[in-house]
Amino acid sequence: MSKTGQRILVLSLVVVGMSGCVPEVESEFAMVRELTFIREDDQGVSNSFDLDGVVSDELDPEGCYQSDQTGVSGEAGVDNAFSNILPALELTEASALEPLIKAAIDEGRLLLMLEMDNLDQSAGDECVGLHFSRADGPAALGGDGLILPGQTYERQLDGPESSIDCGTLASDVLTGTPFDIRLPLQVFDEQIDISMWDGIFEIEMASDGIYTGRFAGGIDVAELMANVYSFDGVGDEVIVLLESVLANNADLLPDDNGVCQRLSVGFEFEAVSAYFFED
Repeated sequence: MSKTGQRILVLSLVVVGMSGCVPEVESEFAMVRELTFIREDDQGVSNSFDLDGVVSDELDPEGCYQSDQTGVSGEAGVDNAFSNILPALELTEASALEPLIKAAIDEGRLLLMLEMDNLDQSAGDECVGLHFSRADGPAALGGDGLILPGQTYERQLDGPESSIDCGTLASDVLTGTPFDIRLPLQVFDEQIDISMWDGIFEIEMASDGIYTGRFAGGIDVAELMANVYSFDGVGDEVIVLLESVLANNADLLPDDNGVCQRLSVGFEFEAVSAYFFED
């Protein structure tokens, strides 16, 4: 694929899922250079999404008795239970998670590329194809410590890939759902796979080569803990804390016994223009 006429927004993620129309025109791209957890403010407001279509509180079994948050525009039913446990995690060695994510991006170990097909902002597309893959660095950083826009990367041919066939572009905001993503993170000497299911992805288009976005989904609690149990370098303090807070805060996908199997979590990101080398 030639880089001529392409814009790349750098996005270090891997996504799975969706059926729909198949775009047939030249692709554009995007790459993520900053990735942070979506937090809840003191008023219970979070920039996440309503993932389950339910407005629940501590009395609602559909949300496993977890209270939903309020969106930044005042919408009810926003799911982001992970933000409730962040303060507790940040009192342990898990406080280093976001700096480790940033280091992995800056060092070229976590470069996730978003490819967009059939993108015509002047028309407002009803079906934009989204393809997520990994890229290989290195990446050049600016004086602010962030990845510079306009760089060219190798496509990681053996990296995880996934696609969303039909996203919607409206008012320069591209949205895709359902959104499944596998986000492998290196934590000290261990690799942890954060897999998020049945989520929503959103990116705001920009004319200056810098893009902002967010995505959220449900983490399978049992799957995450199985990953954590395999670690050698994680202290017992963190494991005991995770066992407790993940189970007690799970808010999605209740089973037949009313026990939620997933925990909602959201990320915000900033992406910049970039290119892939020609195949």
